[in-house]
Amino acid sequence: MQTWFGWIVISLLLLANVGGSRADDIEFGGMDWDISTEDFKIEKDGDTEILYFQNGNLWLKNSDFANGEIRFSMWLGAGRGFSGVMFHGEDNNNYDEFYIRHHLSGGDDAVQYTPVFNGLSGWQLYAGDGFWGNALFERGRWIDVQLLLNGRRAVFLMDGRPIIRVPYLKFAKESGRIGFKSRVSSVKIKDIRLVEKNIDLIPYFYRPKLNANIDALLPSEQSGSAAPRQQKPEGLISKWQVSEVMASNALKGQANLDNTDLANMNWQELFVEEQGAINIARLTGRTRGNNLVLAKANVSADQAEIKTLNFGYSDRVRVYVNGELAYSGNNSWRSRDHRYLGTIGLFDSIPLHLKAGKNEIIMAVSEGFGGWGVMAQVVPLQ
Repeated sequence: MQTWFGWIVISLLLLANVGGSRADDIEFGGMDWDISTEDFKIEKDGDTEILYFQNGNLWLKNSDFANGEIRFSMWLGAGRGFSGVMFHGEDNNNYDEFYIRHHLSGGDDAVQYTPVFNGLSGWQLYAGDGFWGNALFERGRWIDVQLLLNGRRAVFLMDGRPIIRVPYLKFAKESGRIGFKSRVSSVKIKDIRLVEKNIDLIPYFYRPKLNANIDALLPSEQSGSAAPRQQKPEGLISKWQVSEVMASNALKGQANLDNTDLANMNWQELFVEEQGAINIARLTGRTRGNNLVLAKANVSADQAEIKTLNFGYSDRVRVYVNGELAYSGNNSWRSRDHRYLGTIGLFDSIPLHLKAGKNEIIMAVSEGFGGWGVMAQVVPLQ
């Protein structure tokens, strides 16, 4: 059991940013592709071409798809893993994606949407409604898949059923490269069709309102811009300063931070997203040995007092308040039990001892895989 589990984790880490050992140019379905994979082959079923590939990426050459429909058929192989479609690609490491988790049919997160920045998937930061979808599917049969795009909205359908409705895609580009992905498990695809056109997606999101009155829609809903509307909790820290990447063990054994070292660092500003967290991968990638950044925020107090700091993080963190270590923890995938996902939220709390004036909170957060971020909220002592 331990050997199998270790193989899965190692495979996911090694394949997070690149495909397998083969890189080829191929023609498939009347289109030219770049493929980087462990293994692939093209088969024929009558006049239909079928592409089998395993552990890799397939990118359509010179593609720049914006609004319309991406349609294909997908055959899911055995084993634990996921396969899906990449779109709005800026390059091989920056894009939006939907993927089907082969072994989780019927689960609430059987299908997922996430952006990928600097090669880092963010599924632990983007969870729940609008990011996860429940779907029943059988492996070993062809599934009809549709992706409908209009501006920052997207709808992912399987066999004609809407599985995920995304009101606001997280990757900034509204057009870009198209590709397909397989991780760990094998997959087959066929009948790829790309139709660029304007598609009205409003009925997928606002049907109850439309049944009442079109005037009930907000201007952003009518226009299709789908601006985020989720209310952020009171006391949420909305802006962070993020350091450059450093060695994962840079703060090992340090109960205090040296202000001189902090002053010499380069910092970049990053605002929280709709769900309340920052996605550090928007600023930087990481390597296995260098995967730690400091996220810094200031909290002001009129007098010395104690409040509560609610926070979340992915994957590991050390929390420093005014230079002193106040908390350390591990929220990575399967760190607490074999079902634990490591998704981010305001799930942890510590007493926050504030002095009069400016107080500095630093969260030293490192990333394994699945999402790199922090969030925090200051509220009265609970």
